[in-house]
Parts: sequence; C-alpha cells; structure tokens
Amino acid sequence: PKPAPRKRHATRTRQAESKTAARTAGAPATATDAAAALAATRANAIRIAFVDTGVAPIAQLAPKLVAGADFVDSSGATDDHNGHGTAMASIASGLCATCAIEPVRALGDSGMGTTALAAQGVRWAVANGARVINLSLTAPGPDDALTSAIEDAVAGGAVVVVAAGNSGSTDPTAQGYPGAGAPDALTVASVDPNRRLYAWSNHGSWVHLAAPGVLDALSTRGAAMTAVGTSGSAAYVSVWNRRRPSSRAAILNGSFL
Repeated sequence: PKPAPRKRHATRTRQAESKTAARTAGAPATATDAAAALAATRANAIRIAFVDTGVAPIAQLAPKLVAGADFVDSSGATDDHNGHGTAMASIASGLCATCAIEPVRALGDSGMGTTALAAQGVRWAVANGARVINLSLTAPGPDDALTSAIEDAVAGGAVVVVAAGNSGSTDPTAQGYPGAGAPDALTVASVDPNRRLYAWSNHGSWVHLAAPGVLDALSTRGAAMTAVGTSGSAAYVSVWNRRRPSSRAAILNGSFL
C-alpha cells in the first residue's frame, strides 16, 4: 500500500489545543504534578492508531503521543521520515483536543509498504487499546490478511477508517483497496467546500462517505502545510465526534462538512 499523494504549500499555522494541569489552591504545581496530569489525560483519551509512516514527535503532537509499534525494520522507532503519517496525525490532533495518537509504522521512509505489514499494524493497534484505526493508505488489489485484520478490528468494537484513493476512478483496482474489499470499514472520498466531489477522488458504490479533501496539516518539523487527498479526508473522519468513538452506523448518520 502507499499513502495517497498530496500537494504541499505554506498556509496559516494551526496548533492543536492543549490542556494545562490545574493547580491546587495554595500550592504551586510541580513538574511531577504536570507529568501525572499528562499521564492521566493520555490514559483516558480516545486512542487513534495511525497505521502509516510513523509520527514525528513535534511539539504540537508530542503531548498526545502514546507508545506505538514499528513493523518496518528492527529499530523499533516510530518517528516519521516521510511526513505522511505526521500530516495525518496533525489533522486529527487539530480537530480533537482529547485524542491520543498511537503511531504504528507500517510504511517505510519512501511511503511504500506491504499489505502484510499493514495487517500486522491493525492487529497490534487493536491489541493495544486503539478505538479508531486510520488507514490513509491504498493498494491496487485486495489482500486476505489485511481484510481479515480490518474485519476482526471492527468485530472487536474498533472503527476503521480508510482512504478511498486519489485516482479519480470508480474502479477499485485504481488504488481503491483495502477499502473496496473491506465493507465493514469506512471508506472515505474527498469533496470541496461546496460538497462537490474532487475530480481526483475515487468514488463509487464501495465508498461510504465523503469529507473535506484539502486540510491544514503539519510537517515533520512542525511547519504549516496543506494536505490534499483522500488520506486527509480519512483522518478527518477518524475524529468526527471529538469526544468519544462511535459505531460505524452512527458515523454514517453524521455530518462531516
């Protein structure tokens, strides 16, 4: 699978909303107090797993990062040397102040990977508390291992959100998988501010819904950028409620624009 290509250019800075630890009356807050408050916030946050190229621990995202996993090499590092995973996580973070980011590195520094590694990433995410799994990646055909991992994740109560792909086609073989082969997932197309489908967005009966396709994001250095494509649309839908994860049916009945 590979992340959907996107265009970048400078735009206005948009930082994630942050929380500060409350101070006890009469006593100044300490570093220990702040660390404990941050740990408690992370423990109670909705975990969104990004099965992608990793997530860079930039200042805007670091407070929300929880332990992740690396399936690409033996380093165990979940840092992002491509930028795609960080951009997707930053879109979600900018929309959800109470969400935790679980980086699952299944795509390499080139942005490429295998469906087998993506499947391992999905299963790891479920086993490690993810309530929402973002798959902003595409492939030209189905894979039984990845489809099975998605189905098991949904059966276990997770919401799995998948990018529809950026080939401007109704043909699933035009980078429309894994969404086209996993009906229990939510496959997301891209629309403009007037709710019109972008010409480059895949679409068809196998696509479940659409969301904004041009979104503010952050680079691996924390710089403002614009993410264009169904990858960002999927990240947007991953935090549609802002407060708690919901069922697939509830999301399909919601509004994203």
